[in-house]
Amino acid sequence: IQQGKFPDLILGDADETAASKALVETTLKNLDSDVYHVNHNHPFKGGAITRTFGRPSQQQHALQLEMCKVHYMDDTETRYDEARANHMRSLLQKTFNALIKELQ
Repeated sequence: IQQGKFPDLILGDADETAASKALVETTLKNLDSDVYHVNHNHPFKGGAITRTFGRPSQQQHALQLEMCKVHYMDDTETRYDEARANHMRSLLQKTFNALIKELQ
């Protein structure tokens, strides 16, 4: 049972078995900010797809990112908030670009 508020972002990699350590570190480093609190594998570790298809030894990596909807919705969590979504979009683009660079 979750006590208190969920973190803003939760990166799951099936307890470090679904993606390389370098990709996980790159992702966490890029998601880390003064605005968002990021957890790794807590309280979620990634779903069935992450566990099934993550095979880093075969260069097949899987990460799951959970996000509180208040980061793209208004405070009532019923309407899309363009400004909040754009801020998150920027962070995700930065993270994806860093992951692409790491994979090359």
